[in-house]
Amino acid sequence: MYKHKNKQDETKEKQNYEMLEAMIKNFPGGISVIDDDLRLAWSNHLFYKNLDLPEEIFPVGSSYSEIIRFNAKRGDYGVGDVEEMVRERVELALNPTEHCFERQRPDGTVLEIRGYPLPNGGFVTTYSDITKRVKIRHLHQNQKEELFQILMNVPRAIITTDNKGNILTFNRHAEKIFGYTFSEAVKQNISILIPLSTRKHHDEYIKLYQDTGKKRFIDQGPRSLFGLHKDGSEFPLELSLAQIGEGANVRYLGVARDNTDVKLREKEDKKRDQLIFESQKLDSIGQLAGGVAHEINNMLVPVLGMISLAMEDLPDKDPSLEKLKIAMEGADQAKKLVTQILQFSRNKIDNELNVLIGDAVSEAVNLLRASLPATIKINYHSDAHDVQVKCSSDKIFQIIMNFGMNSKSAFKNQHGNLDIGVDVVDTTKSDGVYEHATGSTCFARLTFSDDGCGIDKSITKRIFDPFFTTKEVGEGTGLGLSVIHGIVNSCGGSIAVESEPGKGTTFVVSLPLAGEDFELNALQSVIA
Repeated sequence: MYKHKNKQDETKEKQNYEMLEAMIKNFPGGISVIDDDLRLAWSNHLFYKNLDLPEEIFPVGSSYSEIIRFNAKRGDYGVGDVEEMVRERVELALNPTEHCFERQRPDGTVLEIRGYPLPNGGFVTTYSDITKRVKIRHLHQNQKEELFQILMNVPRAIITTDNKGNILTFNRHAEKIFGYTFSEAVKQNISILIPLSTRKHHDEYIKLYQDTGKKRFIDQGPRSLFGLHKDGSEFPLELSLAQIGEGANVRYLGVARDNTDVKLREKEDKKRDQLIFESQKLDSIGQLAGGVAHEINNMLVPVLGMISLAMEDLPDKDPSLEKLKIAMEGADQAKKLVTQILQFSRNKIDNELNVLIGDAVSEAVNLLRASLPATIKINYHSDAHDVQVKCSSDKIFQIIMNFGMNSKSAFKNQHGNLDIGVDVVDTTKSDGVYEHATGSTCFARLTFSDDGCGIDKSITKRIFDPFFTTKEVGEGTGLGLSVIHGIVNSCGGSIAVESEPGKGTTFVVSLPLAGEDFELNALQSVIA
């Protein structure tokens, strides 16, 4: 009976041993058992794989201190004295405690190491390869940091509060428009950003919403109101409110924009509208003046004619001739005044005229030659014969003269060449060098090229801005190119510029041909 019982015990012990061995072998991570003599009692394949230990060197029964020494020599524990690192770890192994930590091996592998002391001495340790998990964690952390940086730097004030109105988030744009720093604002009540005149209404609204759930502004889109700056000044802002979460974890998100500039633009728009009204009024006056001038001119024609005939009928020494000469001079002065009034009245009418582009440019070039020094050579060519554009001759003159004066400055009192050309271009066969906004497939092209100092690319986008100039004080107003910009725009054309410092500048003006139905497109300055 006793022997039979021993055999059962032996069988059960053997089964337990085999079960434990199978568990260790199939454990989904590395596992090692160190006995009370600090020797390797059990291990599995993943123990050697995860630690990159040669199994043939460290079989079961190997000294724990030798395993530690092997790891220390190859840098698993970082830089330091090898024997000191072995001593420290052996001391901990003699009095093991439950522990868990992450360790990155020299090859970049990250292991999660968990240790558990055994009842009769020794300890068991598991080694899990968590490299992928750590990478995902780092990725999430980076994404979280990136999202935080976006939140902090977005060009809108972002503010979040808890259900009691205490500020939790306060980004840089909020700092900018409200005047508080992040540390000053966080944990303060949102009421510090609300003017006293509306603070009571805000508190009542929040209480009403929390008691009844009735929404008046939350999730209802932006609304206009006033904010309170740290210095006590009020300013207009646009605010959108949203609720995040439910119950005790509810948060409120506010997205705000300082509307000061918007209000200023509205005032500027009103001023612009007033200027447009004044311009229209001036046009009406011009038309009236033109009508009056024509009537006066009609009356002057017979006066001048009769005086001229009377002077022809009198003998050379007749005393009445002097009186008639005085009358003639007065009538001539009146005629000159009428001419000036007609020129004023035609400022609006001329914009509707068509002009032969080749003839208009040729006349303007002749005037430009007389205005530029002899050191600047002008080369003019035209391939646009009998081609009319929707522009007036005086506007063509202004374009040529302003380009000419601009090129004069580019030569800096040195010799240079100025090439001016006119041709007709079919965009369906264009070489693609320039973009155009004439609204047509066919247009007249005015090319103006110099071999002067050129324009730096950093400022080419600003050269058409009013009052922008690189000249010294007193040498230019910065209006020349902006005047050209306005003229071309009013004619429904486009303008492009190609320039490089030291290699000159080329301007290309495209104008719609007369006789076609073009829409007036906004001027586009294309930087080639």
